[in-house]
Amino acid sequence: MRFIVSLCLLMCLSSHAFSQENVVAGYHPLREIKLNLTDDGSRYVKVTFMNQVWLRWNESNQGTLVNGQPADNTFDIGLRRTRIQFYGQLSERVFFYMQYGLNNFNYLSQQAGNRKLHAFFHDALGEFKVSRTSDKLKIGAGLSIISGLSRFTQPGVSSIMTADVPVFLQTTVDQTDQFARKLSVYARGQLGKLDYRLVLSDPFPVQTNGQPAPAISENASFSTYGHSHQFGGLFIWNFFDSEPHTTPYMAGTYLGDKKILNIE
Repeated sequence: MRFIVSLCLLMCLSSHAFSQENVVAGYHPLREIKLNLTDDGSRYVKVTFMNQVWLRWNESNQGTLVNGQPADNTFDIGLRRTRIQFYGQLSERVFFYMQYGLNNFNYLSQQAGNRKLHAFFHDALGEFKVSRTSDKLKIGAGLSIISGLSRFTQPGVSSIMTADVPVFLQTTVDQTDQFARKLSVYARGQLGKLDYRLVLSDPFPVQTNGQPAPAISENASFSTYGHSHQFGGLFIWNFFDSEPHTTPYMAGTYLGDKKILNIE
């Protein structure tokens, strides 16, 4: 396609969901959907929602067909990301995180002819904090996006300002992982200005990605032979403010709330 106007009129309802407090004199204050398990709120469970809607119009290449009909241009409405997050601090040391949702859903989306089979678990992990009073070392396991290479390999998509994340940094997306997530055991933490994460992953075989295996050619492709585990790591030095360490995801922007300069 020669020209794409991704009107990412992101009705980027990527705002977190809120619940309503008691009405006082016509004022309707809002708060997070959060259940405190202790009086001070240090132990809690929390639910958030995110919905990113894309409106796209493009000028098509000559000869383009849409369901057999010639089309000089096309327009579609899609759900780029729709997610429900459920997570919480159950004790001083124990944290859990789950995320469920779908991606890239529009009028052509289907699996084996059925448009209704699309949502799946993105994350499901449990984490143990070794020190009660600091984030120096957390050990976790489950289905997780934690990996090496870059912060945009594990992006917090609700805080991305651009039209989308640089997906080329998710090098194995939907090839040997599930939408950039793998079954993993990991350690992560913050030692002063150093933010680190180390991970051992059990990747999925490429032949279960839902696509036919590529023909052998001069181009590189993922091997269908054998199985091995993967090791990864990411080290980040924070020159100014340190970043939050609640979930494994890394923000795109703090909209001025933090002063961030990092080396990865």
